[in-house]
Amino acid sequence: MRHFIYQDEKSHKFWAVEQQGNELHISWGKVGTKGQSQIKSFSDAAAAAKAELKLIAEKVKKGYVEQAKDNSLQPSQTVTGSLKVADLSTIIQEQPSFVAETRAPDKNTDAVLPWLAKDIAVVFPPEVVHTTLSHRRFPGVPVQQADKLTQLRRLACSVSQRDNKTATFDFSACSLEWQNTVAQAISQIDGLKTTQLPSPVMAVLTALEMKCTRYKVREDVMDQIVQEGGLEYATDVIIHLQQIDIEGNDSNLLIVFYVQIMPDDFVMQLHRF
Repeated sequence: MRHFIYQDEKSHKFWAVEQQGNELHISWGKVGTKGQSQIKSFSDAAAAAKAELKLIAEKVKKGYVEQAKDNSLQPSQTVTGSLKVADLSTIIQEQPSFVAETRAPDKNTDAVLPWLAKDIAVVFPPEVVHTTLSHRRFPGVPVQQADKLTQLRRLACSVSQRDNKTATFDFSACSLEWQNTVAQAISQIDGLKTTQLPSPVMAVLTALEMKCTRYKVREDVMDQIVQEGGLEYATDVIIHLQQIDIEGNDSNLLIVFYVQIMPDDFVMQLHRF
């Protein structure tokens, strides 16, 4: 009989198998109980041996560990059942005593790291301040509230005309859904932009502003989108924005769209984040 044990934080189980001719005698259950048993019959001994190896491989893959033959457990035994109380007492007495190391407090209080002190703000050097992230305890400087949302209203307005040239747009490489989205965004270039627009349309307009204007990235554009449309709407815009790639040709103002569709499970992870 070959015995296997599986143990983790929640369970402690055994599984055993033995071949007898063309039969496999199998038993399983919780360690310390008799468990259950089953007999499987096969056409011949070779088929039984093959099935035994397959079952063992499956159990090992799940985390079962085979027990040595000289100290393997019977189904009705427990790990501590083979030890007598006196033996346990001897083992405990033979263990070396542990003395906790005591250390005097450091008198040099200047050496204490600033973030270990309670409610002490961490002061970063000026050269790294712009790379630090806000924290709920140290939220940083509040975002300036815009009065007229000018950057949002004029988003991508300079794309269609530049240097007396009219831009042409190619979005044939996109899916049908994205073709409709890009077409709707293009029709809004000269119009008034608000967060009443669908978030994919706003993402296309933002991509045009970022990649096809001479002003490139404007940090206050996203701030104004958040201010008017809310954080959830702005998050959707960013998710769609990451799928959009635009190539522009300055000589004839040809703007080509490419859209890479994100898997649904990845989009859900971004929303949870």
